[in-house]
Amino acid sequence: MSGRGEAGGWRRALGALSRGRSFLAVALFTLIVAAALAAGCGGSSSADLGIYLGSWERVDGGEPNPDFTLTVVRQGDGAAVTFGNQTNGQSQTVAATAQDGYLACSLGTGGDPLFQPTGPGSPSPGVASQPPAVSNLQLSVDEDGQLVVDLVLADGTLEPVWIYDRAAVSAPASAEP
Repeated sequence: MSGRGEAGGWRRALGALSRGRSFLAVALFTLIVAAALAAGCGGSSSADLGIYLGSWERVDGGEPNPDFTLTVVRQGDGAAVTFGNQTNGQSQTVAATAQDGYLACSLGTGGDPLFQPTGPGSPSPGVASQPPAVSNLQLSVDEDGQLVVDLVLADGTLEPVWIYDRAAVSAPASAEP
């Protein structure tokens, strides 16, 4: 037998091994990408909503005011946020999406003073200005556990407009015999 036949066999074997390594590398890369997508890398998940869920009361004069409430409930992959004014029975519910570290929503103000942002970036009472029909809001929880509602301005900067504390959970009344 000549040496040429053996060399050709080795070349075929090395070529097959090289193709096998390429296939293995592609399969490994595909597996890593699939695992990263399944783990949700780079995006927010509905689990991020947990810190926001529940009832909140707006802080006025340093104290929670039960007349102005905010309620967050899970809705699909996002949340439903209800802004309420108990003094006149008005409320508005909007959809919110979980982003990296905050909830984003848009609140239709429609010129109603109930839903006009009030805070450092808002016009003073009596100032003639036409508020936007929709305010883009960003909700986040600060290091003290308070829910901060920021108005997203046209240039992307944030203006705090409301601060909320968690609503106190009242204990159920005990039944007496």
